[in-house]
Amino acid sequence: KSVNPDFRTVIHTGYWGCGAYGGNRELMSLLQLIAACCAEVDVLHFHSGGDNEPYEKAVGILEQIMGSEGGMNEADISLE
Repeated sequence: KSVNPDFRTVIHTGYWGCGAYGGNRELMSLLQLIAACCAEVDVLHFHSGGDNEPYEKAVGILEQIMGSEGGMNEADISLE
């Protein structure tokens, strides 16, 4: 972004690595969401394979942690 302010970072992710941490999809989703916020990702497309509940819970936790002051807004996070 420092080279081109019009550049947008778009990440496609999902439940990759969810065998780690005892297969806790909610925790793995939350870690990915936090990493995306820290990396200032503009758009995060999360591919859930139809199992949306762990991801939705992680988004709720992130909203509690970040509040309205930071991170990505709902328009920047999509569930596929």
